[in-house]
Amino acid sequence: MSPTQLYQFTYPSSLTLTHVPPPPSPTFEDWWSAQMTQHPFLSQTFDPWRATVPVLRRSLTALGIPTTPRARKSALVRAFEDEAPLLVPQFEANLKACFPPLPPQPLRRPRGIKRRLRGKRDDDEGEGREEDGDADEGAKARLELRRQKLARLNRDELDDLVQFRDDMRSAEKKLEMSMGEFESVRWKVQRLLGELNKGLAGLDDARAKCAEWRESMTDDLRLWLSMQ
Repeated sequence: MSPTQLYQFTYPSSLTLTHVPPPPSPTFEDWWSAQMTQHPFLSQTFDPWRATVPVLRRSLTALGIPTTPRARKSALVRAFEDEAPLLVPQFEANLKACFPPLPPQPLRRPRGIKRRLRGKRDDDEGEGREEDGDADEGAKARLELRRQKLARLNRDELDDLVQFRDDMRSAEKKLEMSMGEFESVRWKVQRLLGELNKGLAGLDDARAKCAEWRESMTDDLRLWLSMQ
């Protein structure tokens, strides 16, 4: 259906809604810059030394200490130091008025509290016993489920496991037998090596004796030839 045909089934609406997006929420940087520009103590031109003098002058005036209108900071601080013995008790009185002490607490608890606490403790112990009983029942249920799961195992798988265990045991026995045979062969080889070493030592002795006999025979032959 074309847009022209669709327009026949629609009614013209005289109300047009324009969506106005909300203003973006200020970021932390915008808020901090606004604070820096609005608060006098955070501005770039704030001088703490110059701002301290009016505060000191107003404080001394409120405390009733006579000061001159043109007094500098050093004079105001000196006035505070001179009047310190009178100002400290006044400050302590103001602090006590602002922060009154707590009323005295009773040393003993009222009658009946210990009994209520004991009953609450008994209730807690009963709930603990019930929770322990529930935990034991849960453990028994889990153990029973585990037993049922083991009982549902396939008998063929159990037979395979038993056969595998028997094969492993037979292989272990064969390995032990082969290790014993290897030990016996190794002992025989060591004994043969000992006999061979003895034979080599005897051969070396015979070779040395043959060399001596040859030298003696050569000397005798030379002596016999010289006598002819």
